[in-house]
Amino acid sequence: MGVVLMLKIESWFKEEAKGTAVLFYMVIFLILDLFLNCLISMLFDVFNVVVPHSEPNSSILTFYFPIILLGMAFIEEIFFRFPLVLLVALKLRLWIILAVSVILSIIFGLLHGGIPNIFLQGIGGLFYSILFLKCGGYHGKLIKPLAAAAFTHFFFNGVLVLMCLAQGIYKI
Repeated sequence: MGVVLMLKIESWFKEEAKGTAVLFYMVIFLILDLFLNCLISMLFDVFNVVVPHSEPNSSILTFYFPIILLGMAFIEEIFFRFPLVLLVALKLRLWIILAVSVILSIIFGLLHGGIPNIFLQGIGGLFYSILFLKCGGYHGKLIKPLAAAAFTHFFFNGVLVLMCLAQGIYKI
């Protein structure tokens, strides 16, 4: 059963997303990430799990904020997806690449604030890794998959900022 599943997963990654399929996967992973973040955040509220975040009522928005948000998304994506490119270049098996993706995603979550963040940003990091690989990273490409992951990451962060503004957590 596990072998069959792995073969199906590998077959899915072998078919590189191109054209409008890239946009489709970007939207799907963005929606999944937002949905799971909301669901996990609600569960954290129910179980009183404290998640580190920025100061309430802080003013984060400046003229340069969108540029900073996009720049940070690109820097994080380069840092956390580049190891996957190396693994693909070494022609390692998909399960090893996916295992490293999980490890990188755990680190991504931890660096965003601590253990609870593994379940929030870490899951997003895993989504961005899968998107990166599906959009050409698994085929040794860099620019298109990096752009797909970084822009999805940017839009996710932007939606979170808008939600925080709507809730009064941030102010203009």
